[in-house]
Amino acid sequence: MKIGDIKMLKVNTVTINTLASNIAKNIQQELYYLDNSIKLPIGAFFGTKLLSGIGPNIHIKLLPSGNVITEFKSEFKSAGINQTIHRLYLNVTCNIKIVTPYDSVDETIINQVLMCESVIVGNIPGTFYEFNNTNDKQALEIVE
Repeated sequence: MKIGDIKMLKVNTVTINTLASNIAKNIQQELYYLDNSIKLPIGAFFGTKLLSGIGPNIHIKLLPSGNVITEFKSEFKSAGINQTIHRLYLNVTCNIKIVTPYDSVDETIINQVLMCESVIVGNIPGTFYEFNNTNDKQALEIVE
Protein backbone atom coordinates (compact mmCIF):
# COMPACT_ATOMS: atom_id res chain seq x y z
CA MET A 1 0.00 0.00 0.00
CA LYS A 2 1.16 3.49 -0.78
CA ILE A 3 0.67 6.66 1.21
CA GLY A 4 -2.76 8.12 0.42
CA ASP A 5 -4.43 4.75 -0.29
CA ILE A 6 -7.91 4.40 1.13
CA LYS A 7 -7.84 2.39 4.34
CA MET A 8 -11.20 3.28 5.84
CA LEU A 9 -14.51 4.96 5.06
CA LYS A 10 -15.99 6.85 7.99
CA VAL A 11 -19.49 8.31 8.25
CA ASN A 12 -20.27 11.32 10.45
CA THR A 13 -22.76 9.58 12.74
CA VAL A 14 -23.88 12.71 14.60
CA THR A 15 -24.75 14.53 11.36
CA ILE A 16 -26.56 11.51 9.93
CA ASN A 17 -28.61 10.92 13.09
CA THR A 18 -29.54 14.62 13.27
CA LEU A 19 -30.63 14.54 9.61
CA ALA A 20 -32.73 11.39 10.11
CA SER A 21 -34.35 12.86 13.22
CA ASN A 22 -35.19 16.15 11.50
CA ILE A 23 -36.67 14.36 8.47
CA ALA A 24 -38.86 12.16 10.69
CA LYS A 25 -40.02 15.20 12.67
CA ASN A 26 -40.85 17.17 9.51
CA ILE A 27 -42.81 14.26 8.00
CA GLN A 28 -44.77 13.84 11.24
CA GLN A 29 -45.62 17.57 11.25
CA GLU A 30 -46.72 17.46 7.59
CA LEU A 31 -49.01 14.52 8.34
CA TYR A 32 -50.51 16.40 11.29
CA TYR A 33 -51.27 19.56 9.25
CA LEU A 34 -52.32 17.69 6.10
CA ASP A 35 -55.95 17.82 4.98
CA ASN A 36 -56.67 14.30 6.12
CA SER A 37 -60.03 13.73 4.46
CA ILE A 38 -60.74 12.40 0.98
CA LYS A 39 -63.91 11.63 -0.95
CA LEU A 40 -64.49 8.26 -2.62
CA PRO A 41 -67.54 7.11 -4.59
CA ILE A 42 -69.45 4.34 -2.83
CA GLY A 43 -68.85 2.04 -5.82
CA ALA A 44 -65.14 1.93 -4.97
CA PHE A 45 -65.93 -0.25 -1.94
CA PHE A 46 -67.39 -3.12 -3.99
CA GLY A 47 -64.00 -4.17 -5.39
CA THR A 48 -64.90 -4.08 -9.10
CA LYS A 49 -63.54 -1.65 -11.66
CA LEU A 50 -66.95 -1.32 -13.28
CA LEU A 51 -68.54 0.21 -10.16
CA SER A 52 -65.47 2.07 -8.84
CA GLY A 53 -66.61 5.54 -10.00
CA ILE A 54 -70.35 5.18 -9.36
CA GLY A 55 -72.45 6.47 -6.50
CA PRO A 56 -72.42 9.29 -3.98
CA ASN A 57 -69.16 10.30 -2.37
CA ILE A 58 -68.26 9.10 1.11
CA HIS A 59 -65.87 11.15 3.22
CA ILE A 60 -62.95 9.12 4.52
CA LYS A 61 -60.60 10.42 7.17
CA LEU A 62 -56.90 9.51 7.24
CA LEU A 63 -55.30 9.52 10.67
CA PRO A 64 -51.55 9.36 11.15
CA SER A 65 -50.81 6.63 13.64
CA GLY A 66 -47.58 5.49 15.23
CA ASN A 67 -44.28 7.07 14.41
CA VAL A 68 -42.35 7.85 11.30
CA ILE A 69 -39.30 5.60 11.31
CA THR A 70 -36.11 6.57 9.51
CA GLU A 71 -33.00 4.47 9.13
CA PHE A 72 -29.91 4.65 6.98
CA LYS A 73 -28.67 1.81 4.80
CA SER A 74 -25.15 1.69 3.44
CA GLU A 75 -24.30 -0.29 0.30
CA PHE A 76 -21.00 -1.12 -1.37
CA LYS A 77 -21.05 -2.34 -4.98
CA SER A 78 -18.17 -3.34 -7.25
CA ALA A 79 -17.76 -1.10 -10.29
CA GLY A 80 -14.81 -2.65 -12.07
CA ILE A 81 -11.42 -4.04 -11.13
CA ASN A 82 -10.36 -1.06 -9.04
CA GLN A 83 -13.54 0.87 -8.23
CA THR A 84 -16.24 0.50 -5.61
CA ILE A 85 -19.46 2.51 -5.39
CA HIS A 86 -20.65 3.46 -1.91
CA ARG A 87 -24.29 4.51 -1.61
CA LEU A 88 -26.05 5.81 1.47
CA TYR A 89 -29.85 5.44 1.49
CA LEU A 90 -32.47 6.78 3.88
CA ASN A 91 -35.34 4.35 4.43
CA VAL A 92 -38.53 6.07 5.64
CA THR A 93 -41.45 4.06 7.03
CA CYS A 94 -44.72 5.84 7.77
CA ASN A 95 -47.85 4.31 9.31
CA ILE A 96 -51.29 5.75 8.62
CA LYS A 97 -54.75 4.64 9.65
CA ILE A 98 -57.66 4.97 7.22
CA VAL A 99 -60.89 5.47 9.13
CA THR A 100 -64.30 5.01 7.48
CA PRO A 101 -67.73 5.03 9.11
CA TYR A 102 -67.65 1.20 9.13
CA ASP A 103 -64.03 0.16 9.53
CA SER A 104 -60.43 1.26 9.89
CA VAL A 105 -57.40 -0.01 7.99
CA ASP A 106 -53.75 0.34 8.95
CA GLU A 107 -51.44 1.04 6.04
CA THR A 108 -47.64 1.24 5.95
CA ILE A 109 -45.85 3.40 3.39
CA ILE A 110 -42.16 2.66 2.81
CA ASN A 111 -39.85 4.82 0.73
CA GLN A 112 -36.12 4.72 0.06
CA VAL A 113 -34.18 7.87 -0.89
CA LEU A 114 -30.58 7.94 -2.13
CA MET A 115 -28.77 10.48 0.07
CA CYS A 116 -25.26 10.28 -1.39
CA GLU A 117 -23.08 8.22 -3.69
CA SER A 118 -19.30 8.00 -3.83
CA VAL A 119 -16.92 6.19 -6.15
CA ILE A 120 -13.88 4.83 -4.35
CA VAL A 121 -10.96 4.33 -6.74
CA GLY A 122 -8.25 1.88 -5.76
CA ASN A 123 -4.93 0.92 -7.24
CA ILE A 124 -4.83 -0.74 -10.63
CA PRO A 125 -3.73 -4.34 -10.06
CA GLY A 126 -0.72 -5.76 -11.89
CA THR A 127 -2.69 -8.90 -12.71
CA PHE A 128 -6.41 -9.54 -12.95
CA TYR A 129 -8.19 -12.87 -13.29
CA GLU A 130 -11.94 -13.19 -13.74
CA PHE A 131 -13.30 -16.62 -12.87
CA ASN A 132 -16.99 -16.32 -13.71
CA ASN A 133 -18.68 -19.71 -14.13
CA THR A 134 -15.59 -21.69 -13.06
CA ASN A 135 -15.14 -23.87 -10.03
CA ASP A 136 -12.16 -23.83 -7.64
CA LYS A 137 -10.30 -26.64 -9.43
CA GLN A 138 -10.62 -24.97 -12.84
CA ALA A 139 -9.45 -21.64 -11.41
CA LEU A 140 -6.34 -23.25 -9.89
CA GLU A 141 -5.51 -24.94 -13.20
CA ILE A 142 -5.74 -21.60 -15.02
CA VAL A 143 -3.49 -19.82 -12.51
CA GLU A 144 -0.87 -22.60 -12.50
